[in-house]
Amino acid sequence: MTDYFIFRNSILKFSLILSTIFITLFFAIGENRIAYGFIFGAAISAINFYIMSLSNLQLLNIQNNKKTILSFINKNLAFRYILYFLALLVSLKHPFFGFSGTLIGLFIVPFTIIVKNFI
Repeated sequence: MTDYFIFRNSILKFSLILSTIFITLFFAIGENRIAYGFIFGAAISAINFYIMSLSNLQLLNIQNNKKTILSFINKNLAFRYILYFLALLVSLKHPFFGFSGTLIGLFIVPFTIIVKNFI
């Protein structure tokens, strides 16, 4: 079980490092709206990953009832998609965040997982 926590924390730390690099790059080229959107999207992505990791641990403790397991998975997935939708909606409506930066930021954790598998 501790390997699971080590893996989760390493993904989140590496995501933070990659996010810092991208944010610095966006600020350096003068794209402040995209940088703020990226910060927002990366935060939502990290929260989403953390929620998913907690639900995976809870899923291990659920009884072997297929209906209960599928219900739990569907509710969790719906909640995380609603979180993504709200993040994109806020970035569209609020002039402070750049939509493209938010969209890029939402993919930072999956991108980190892919990159860590090749390093």
